[in-house]
Amino acid sequence: MKKLQWAIFSAAVIAISLSCISVESNGVHLNGQSKAVSLMTKNFDASTIKNVKAITSGGNITIDGDATGQATIEVLGRGNNNRSYTKEEIMDILHRDYEFSVGKQGNTLQAIARRTKSGNWKNAVSISYIIHVKREVATELKTSGGNIRLSNLKGDQDFATSGGNISFNGLSGQIQGKTSGGNILAVDSRGEIQAKTSGGNIKMENLNGNVDMRTSGGNIKATAVNGHLNISTSGGNIKLADIDATVKGSTSGGSIDASFNKFQNEVSLSTSGGSIDLNVPNAAKMNFELSGSSVGVGQASQLQVQINKAKDHATGTINGGGPMLSAHTSGGSIKIAFN
Repeated sequence: MKKLQWAIFSAAVIAISLSCISVESNGVHLNGQSKAVSLMTKNFDASTIKNVKAITSGGNITIDGDATGQATIEVLGRGNNNRSYTKEEIMDILHRDYEFSVGKQGNTLQAIARRTKSGNWKNAVSISYIIHVKREVATELKTSGGNIRLSNLKGDQDFATSGGNISFNGLSGQIQGKTSGGNILAVDSRGEIQAKTSGGNIKMENLNGNVDMRTSGGNIKATAVNGHLNISTSGGNIKLADIDATVKGSTSGGSIDASFNKFQNEVSLSTSGGSIDLNVPNAAKMNFELSGSSVGVGQASQLQVQINKAKDHATGTINGGGPMLSAHTSGGSIKIAFN
């Protein structure tokens, strides 16, 4: 059952991230909403762009570091509440009710679409950006309700959305992302990585560096993370696989499943209400301390272990000892197996 739940979760994260935006020949179509209309495309000398600042109300922001000679930005718009507008109608609304500008300020590509007049949101529009720049570019991005996607960028990246998903791939540098209600997908990136969501799931794969990921209510899945990993969820499950990092992980109400192909760093895991399952290589050199409602320790050739009479606390070493594995649950069982 647990494996099935994790399979469903993994598929859901990818499906959500991909299903929210479908890319068409003339722009972006938000599933279940009116079609986005291409409003303009501007070109710039890619070598002169070092930063991107993009702010929008309700739309998506996509940035790819794949440009060579020309950097481009395409601006797309759609009506809220499934209202269909022509290009001319959207531009009229922008000029009347919004602060709207797209251009270059020094070495910064800047795109702003910010509503300045109050009124019924149903009469507003959502503006999205599709941006192509060189790899060595820093970003500052903000959208009030759309998704944010970044790929193949080197530099400081700071991005936030109030309600959408965030995903990034191939980033290097200081990375900071935030969503109030969406999911987070982080792949093939390195550096100082921080991301948090108030209610979504987090999936990360092939990350290297200091990684800090937090969710208030979702699940966390991490695969192939190196360096330092700090993760927490208030109500979800945690699954770790192929981790070669110092780990501190906690959940207030979920279970933890962690497997290690090798064990070279200290690991601390805790949950207030769920069970903990651990899988460690037979060849690992480590110390461990486990506590829970019940503790089970598997067999290994060079294992030394002490389990108390109540069988709710165990300490031991394998292969002479090494980094510490500490696991604690207040309301569930703990099992450790050596493979």
